[in-house]
Amino acid sequence: MFTALPYLYNILESGGVLVIDELENGLHLSLAKEIIGLFTNEESNPNNAQLICTSHQPLLLDGTYRRDQVWIACKDFCGKSILHRMNEIRSSRAKINLANKIIEGAFGCNPERFFD
Repeated sequence: MFTALPYLYNILESGGVLVIDELENGLHLSLAKEIIGLFTNEESNPNNAQLICTSHQPLLLDGTYRRDQVWIACKDFCGKSILHRMNEIRSSRAKINLANKIIEGAFGCNPERFFD
């Protein structure tokens, strides 16, 4: 985290894109959510910097994110990965709990069982 902090604040001050693989890795969940919050807050992100991150933690989606801000990676039966934007997936337009839906497997992102 200490290595990434200078980059994080530099991007927020100047604008641009920051890419982080597995944002929550080694961080408390609340700290990872705070980092996302810095990018979604107009006051802390006046230059519209963009955060692109991957995560295996569906609880990071507990928040008020637009459906076009969330992408979900799914694997087919051959192991091929496919990306879907949330607004392309047919589901209710009402506010839904994305974390619960992902855990329930509603968007096809639960892995197939290897051992039966």
